[in-house]
Amino acid sequence: KVEDSAPDMATKVRQRLRSIMDYAAEQGLIPINPIPAARRGKRSAQRTHLAAVTDHAGVGAILRAADVAEISRGVRRAHLLAVFTAQRIGEIVGARWDEFDLQAGAWSIPRERMKRKDAQRGPHVVPLPPQLLTLLREWHRADGDGAIYAAPAPHGDGPITREAIEKFYRRTLELTGKHSPHSWRSVFSTWGRDAGKDADAVEAQLDEVERRTTELG
Repeated sequence: KVEDSAPDMATKVRQRLRSIMDYAAEQGLIPINPIPAARRGKRSAQRTHLAAVTDHAGVGAILRAADVAEISRGVRRAHLLAVFTAQRIGEIVGARWDEFDLQAGAWSIPRERMKRKDAQRGPHVVPLPPQLLTLLREWHRADGDGAIYAAPAPHGDGPITREAIEKFYRRTLELTGKHSPHSWRSVFSTWGRDAGKDADAVEAQLDEVERRTTELG
């Protein structure tokens, strides 16, 4: 059930259970770890076909529902960062204010926080559209200069968790099996292609290929 409704959470649960069983086996409490390791090929195939709402009417409905939902400021901000930038949710929830240049309108994500961690690629620089830039400036003013994370948790000094934003999509928006925070990458790619944008520029924005001099325009 967890794999069907929340594949990312299922991965975390499997990892935690395997760690517990590994410890038990090391201590001689059980003969072997009974939980099989995840097969890379199967996981890749699942991620390749993640559901996404890409039609204009459907996207509009999701945005309107999210706009009126009662959620924490951290979850709302993470949702809007996903919508406007199409970055991976793991990179979004950990976004720090010192990564944003609110004058130049750019978000520079350190390579160590990216899925692709090869240092030669350098930081992933994401241009911020005007509407999002306006919101970011408002959020930063509201948080104050001492704030660290752009999507703060309701309690404590850290950021919201990945599960918090994913749960918002599953439960509040009721989008299980239809659309997830990660799905905005598919929306961005689909709409970019439909608008005739350079394919390499679209993929570069998603950090899937080396960034070239081509701009999205």
